[in-house]
Amino acid sequence: MPFTIPKETFLYSVAAYGAVHALLFTLKPEIPTMDSFGEDAAKNNKPVKIMTAVMGSMFGVLATASFVLARGHDAAVAIHCGLSLLPLRMAYDAFVEKITPPPPAIAMTAAIVGAGFFLKK
Repeated sequence: MPFTIPKETFLYSVAAYGAVHALLFTLKPEIPTMDSFGEDAAKNNKPVKIMTAVMGSMFGVLATASFVLARGHDAAVAIHCGLSLLPLRMAYDAFVEKITPPPPAIAMTAAIVGAGFFLKK
């Protein structure tokens, strides 16, 4: 192939892409909400804005996992690092926004993130 890029370059690029979107969707959810659903939804539809901010957390998972992979860690460690952002998001929702995340999501997130602490070294 005449043009190739190193895997690390690609992964750092994905990390930057995810980080930019994570910040935008989390800190300014009204911007992507307006782009997708219109100005009225961006101003008045709180559930849509909240779910847009939650999507920001998923972009954060992608960014973190990509960054950790680019640094040379294995896939399981990278995914665990990325998923470790989700309990923070759930805590923010519960304690700041006063919105209880779905109990099955809490249980599954606790189980999978908890299991990651027992990865073989």
